[in-house]
Amino acid sequence: MKNSSWLMYTKDTSHRPKWTDHFQIITGICQGLHHLHQHNIVHLDLKPANILLDANLVPKIADFGLSRCFKEMQSRVFTGKGGTIGYTAPEFFDSTEIRYRHSYRLDIYSLGVIIIEILTGKKGYHDVDKVVESWSKMLDISQSDVQVEQVRVCAEIGLKCTDFNPANRPDTKHIISRLDEREIVDICIKTSMITSQKVKNASNELHKDTPNASGETSSE
Repeated sequence: MKNSSWLMYTKDTSHRPKWTDHFQIITGICQGLHHLHQHNIVHLDLKPANILLDANLVPKIADFGLSRCFKEMQSRVFTGKGGTIGYTAPEFFDSTEIRYRHSYRLDIYSLGVIIIEILTGKKGYHDVDKVVESWSKMLDISQSDVQVEQVRVCAEIGLKCTDFNPANRPDTKHIISRLDEREIVDICIKTSMITSQKVKNASNELHKDTPNASGETSSE
């Protein structure tokens, strides 16, 4: 499947969706966009058709026909021409001046739509818990804790990226940091420790109120 689009991959019904593949694709797209932004390039037409996958499912961002190079203190006025409806940030169509810092948030919105579509197969708002619940039924049981947290993090990122207020959208550095496997594993460990402590506390409380062999309630 050399250089096929991600869109073609999602329509391939010959295999069951593997979360590890989806997570690799999401992470790769975010890293690719981060690379562009680090070089002051705004893509302006990020969508599934412009994301190619190599034989190892490594995504490559393509089609830079609308791309622009923004430098510090620079601003541009967009006329609403170009872009793809459904993936383009709403402020792009307002014909307002887009400044340097906000220019990158146009791509972030598109990224959020793509992440949500990778997770759910559909564009638009989706409840995080429902997305996690849907994927939980298909995940590898032996890796479920980490993978469930990966799904949750991706869903939260997708929704945050599509915030209608550009100022609330995260940058690519923050996104990559959240997707870091070590960070996610740490979250799972901390969550597991908290859960275990709750179970232990509940068990202790239960034993306090349980009558012993003499009929007396145990106390510490």
